[in-house]
Amino acid sequence: LCIFLSFSSTDLKGDGPEDKVVLLMHGLPVSSYDWNEVLPGVRKMFGRVISPDNLGAGLSAKPAQHNYSLFEYADIAEALLVKLNVKTVHLLTHDLGITIGHEMLARFNQRHVEGVKNGLSIVTFCQLNGGMFPRLYQPLLAQNLLITPVVGDLFVRLVNRIYFDRNLRTLFASRNPGEEYMDAAWALLRHNDGHLAMPRIFLYQLDRFEFEERWVNAIRDTTIPVHYIYGAGDRINPPATFEEFKKRVPRATHTYLPSSVAHFPMLEAPETVLRVYGEFLKRHGHLSI
Repeated sequence: LCIFLSFSSTDLKGDGPEDKVVLLMHGLPVSSYDWNEVLPGVRKMFGRVISPDNLGAGLSAKPAQHNYSLFEYADIAEALLVKLNVKTVHLLTHDLGITIGHEMLARFNQRHVEGVKNGLSIVTFCQLNGGMFPRLYQPLLAQNLLITPVVGDLFVRLVNRIYFDRNLRTLFASRNPGEEYMDAAWALLRHNDGHLAMPRIFLYQLDRFEFEERWVNAIRDTTIPVHYIYGAGDRINPPATFEEFKKRVPRATHTYLPSSVAHFPMLEAPETVLRVYGEFLKRHGHLSI
């Protein structure tokens, strides 16, 4: 994939065994920077922590006229792991990243059913808040404008820092992000004119309608451990999302955080996320500390 010429990813050494690897998959509109609050704790659990910026985000390439696709995102993630010689991996995902993870999981499940011995092996799957069920998703006005033909391209050119801040802050509950985070979020969005790519990137919402059954079935039918950490204050993924998850993915475990935690649990309640994630890993024999 030529995209690797302008693809940003960190590969950090942790305190665990070298072959114990976790891939962190971020959401929108920021980047892998969203994991910073939990990164030190995650490094204590794993030997390697790989945290890429998705195509169109952070410091990665941001072609404005590219046809972004959740399938391509999964292709890139898998190719990255091959490049880094990773054969088995744990997935920790958020927002857009959960659906990328679902596609990776669908492929892994298929290899398992077919008895394919080579290919990436996924050990555990943990997701934070994200729009898994498109009919329950309640996008902001800005998100709807982004995917409106012609309007979206004009809209991204008009958005200023004040509007961006106000919209992003609505996705947080009691623990609003500080100015350092907001400064970084704005700078990373604008880096390489990334804001101009947002109308095409946000079309992934339409993919979620078309391929909902494929991705829900992937997480429902998998035999690996699955856990959902949900912040109940999320205005775009309301509590009905959590109830739907419990109904449609009955074998998975889950943690319901109070409404004081919203769309970004890893930023709003990092200590809780680390504790819950560590307990999940330990329960399935993947954490000894």
